[in-house]
Amino acid sequence: MSDSQMKLRAFTIDNPDFNQNNTNILSALRNKLLTSESADARKMVLNEQDENREADLISYYNHGSTDPDPLFCTMLRIAPGNNVQHVSEVLMGKNLFSLDELDEDELNQAAAIYKSHYYFALTDQFLVTNLPGNRTIRQLQTYLNWLLDTLYELTPVIDTVQIESLRDVKNITFRDTAISPWTSQEKEASNSISERKINIHHIAVDMLRSILATQTDVKYLDEIELEQMISAKLVIQFKRQRKTNPEEIQKAYGALLKPIADLEDIAITDKNGKVLMSGKSINKTKTVKIDRTTTGKLNEQTISQEMRTFLLELAHEKVTHP
Repeated sequence: MSDSQMKLRAFTIDNPDFNQNNTNILSALRNKLLTSESADARKMVLNEQDENREADLISYYNHGSTDPDPLFCTMLRIAPGNNVQHVSEVLMGKNLFSLDELDEDELNQAAAIYKSHYYFALTDQFLVTNLPGNRTIRQLQTYLNWLLDTLYELTPVIDTVQIESLRDVKNITFRDTAISPWTSQEKEASNSISERKINIHHIAVDMLRSILATQTDVKYLDEIELEQMISAKLVIQFKRQRKTNPEEIQKAYGALLKPIADLEDIAITDKNGKVLMSGKSINKTKTVKIDRTTTGKLNEQTISQEMRTFLLELAHEKVTHP
């Protein structure tokens, strides 16, 4: 069985309490998982009013042999119902279960449909995950904050190789992309989570529609024609920047990249108009090879070890390039 490539993305973890140097997220999450009555107790419903009632939960975890060891977890997205790949009520009643167990117990009533999954591992300083690049880290941040009842911030790590080039940035261009600038967690009775997005293309269409509304000779253009005519972009121009240190650059560009779903849609140019890089190239990532079992499934032990290695590399880089 041939190996598969997996891209790991790196994020820093910031403590909501700025008076403390250590986030303590590792011990907090480990304790929460070990004391959970069941996987069902860790289930976060995305929106109580949504008839699909999709939910996220940590279904499996490996907490290591010692306290400083990274914590490795499997994140599952589920929805109520019955399907070929289901999550039974028996599984939801267990403290943890593996993906291999999803289809084993056909006799039990399905508690939920399996939708998707991804993995993550963390220390007190960093988190790495194979969450697809077209999905923002906010969904994992929201879940962890809900589970731990806190407000940790997960921010993309900037590749140190690109730090020097980022000092000369003049423009950043966003092309036809949906930007999700914030996710608000409403801790009300409904415990609903809402997300507001900015779509550059839609804004451009709305502006053009309002301009054309007064022109009688172009009123025949319908919505579909307007959508097809427009290719929109948002250009952010920076004033002359003062010299900043690497930590300031990491914080600034990490915050900038965080809400972007597709980093390929970002072009970064210098004062001469030369494209320095894409948004994708400044995000710290690592591509690893993962072997498969004889049945074609990814070896989760390999994933765990590769993520742990990446976390060690990030910690070493922080020491050598503070």
